[in-house]
Amino acid sequence: MFLLPPFLRQFFGKRRKREDSRIFFSDEQLVVRIKEIAVDQRREEQQVYQDLLEAGVKAFEDKGGYTGIWDELSQREQQVTALTCLGYRSYEIAGVLGISYETVRTHSKHIYAKFGLNRKELRLVLKDWDFQEWLESNQI
Repeated sequence: MFLLPPFLRQFFGKRRKREDSRIFFSDEQLVVRIKEIAVDQRREEQQVYQDLLEAGVKAFEDKGGYTGIWDELSQREQQVTALTCLGYRSYEIAGVLGISYETVRTHSKHIYAKFGLNRKELRLVLKDWDFQEWLESNQI
C-alpha cells in the first residue's frame, strides 16, 4: 500500500471526484490543472511544478523508508498502526478490532521495533498519512 503525501492528495483530489478513473488523459490536462492550482494559491506555475516534483521525489525516496516498512507489516499490524496514529489508546484499539488488550500491546511492540520508533515518534513521522481514509477503505 502506498499513501500519498498531503500535497499530492490535494493535487489529485479534485480530479478523483470525476466519474472517470483516470487522473489525466493528456499532458494538456496536467498543464491546465497546474495553472488552476497556481491561480487558486496565487503562486507562479513554476513553483507549483517544483513543489509537485519535490513531493514526488520525496514520496519515491520514502518508499524505501517508512512506506517500505509499512508494506512489510502484517494486516493486523497495519490496523494497529493506523489506529495508534489516529490517537486511539491500546484498550480502544482492542475494542475496535475485537482482540485482547495484550494482543494490541504485542503488536505495538513489534511495530515500534520494525519502525525503530516509540509511540510518540511513530505518530510524528506518520502524521501526514491519511489513515482515516485507509481505515474506511479497509472497512474498519
